[in-house]
Amino acid sequence: MENRRDGIETRRRIIAAACEVFAEKGYRGATNAEICRRSGANGAAINYHFRSKEALYLASFKLTLEESLKAHPFDKGEGNPRSAVDKFRDMVRSVIKRITDPANKSFAILHKEMSEPTGLLDGIMGEFIGTEMEEMKVLIAEILGPGANPRTIELCATSVISQCLHPALRERGRMEGRHPRPPGANANRPLDVDEMVRHVFEFSIAALNSFSARKENDDTRRSP
Repeated sequence: MENRRDGIETRRRIIAAACEVFAEKGYRGATNAEICRRSGANGAAINYHFRSKEALYLASFKLTLEESLKAHPFDKGEGNPRSAVDKFRDMVRSVIKRITDPANKSFAILHKEMSEPTGLLDGIMGEFIGTEMEEMKVLIAEILGPGANPRTIELCATSVISQCLHPALRERGRMEGRHPRPPGANANRPLDVDEMVRHVFEFSIAALNSFSARKENDDTRRSP
C-alpha cells in the first residue's frame, strides 16, 4: 500500500502521462497499459487512483483546462477594481493565448474527441463554455451601460468569442499540421498573437461603443 505522499506523486505522474496519451491518441486509442508505462506506475494504479479509464479521461481533460487558465489567466479585478474595458481586453487575450499555446493539451484532446465522439466531455465543456460566455456577457453589459438589450448583449458576446476562436483555431491547426492555410505569401507564417489580440479588442470595442452611442441616441429621442 502506498503511503500518502507516494500516492499523491503516483497520481500526479499518471494524470500527466494520461494528458499526453489522450492528446495523441484520443480516448479510444489510449490504453491503460501505455499510460502506466509512461508514468512508471504499475498496472493496477489507474484503477486504484481513478477507478476507471473514463474517470481518468475526465480528470485529465479538466486538468488541461485548469493549467491553461493558470498559464493565461483572466484578471476579473477581484480585490483590485479595474474598468470593464480593461477586463474585456484581458479576457480576449486569455482566450486567444490559451488556444494558441503549444503547451495546452486540452485542444488536442478535444480535437480527438470531436473526431471520435464519446460524449464523455460534454458536461465539462458545457460548463466551461457556459461560464466563459456568461463572464463575457457581464463585461459587455457593463461596457454598453444600463438598459442594454439582453439579446444585443448575447449576440455581441457570441461575436467577440467567435473572433477569438476562428484565427486561434486556425493557428492551432497550422501548428499541429491539420489545417494548412490557403496558399499565399503568408501561408506558413505563424499567427502574430499579440497583433490579433489587439485587433479583436480594438475592433470589438469600436463596435460596442457604436452600439452604446446608438442606444443613447434612441433614449434621447424617446425622452419627453
